[in-house]
Amino acid sequence: MTALTANRPTDSRSLGKKHWIPIAAGVTIYAGSVPMVDEAGYARPSASRAGNKGCWGVALEKYDNSKGIAGAVYCCVQEGVYK
Repeated sequence: MTALTANRPTDSRSLGKKHWIPIAAGVTIYAGSVPMVDEAGYARPSASRAGNKGCWGVALEKYDNSKGIAGAVYCCVQEGVYK
């Protein structure tokens, strides 16, 4: 599967809790994506990595931490049932 390079619409059937997760350094999270939480507790684009702590929801907006240090930007993800 190819990584996202732009925001994408993600329709939902029902929505749950929101979580704010710090973003890893040098990372952009796109709206509608499903970021994973790495072993250090930082959000990253979904990928197969040892130590991933899973997905917590869908990103609600685009969050750009491409030039920041780890934790400089937080992303909001929302649990739910998505189409």
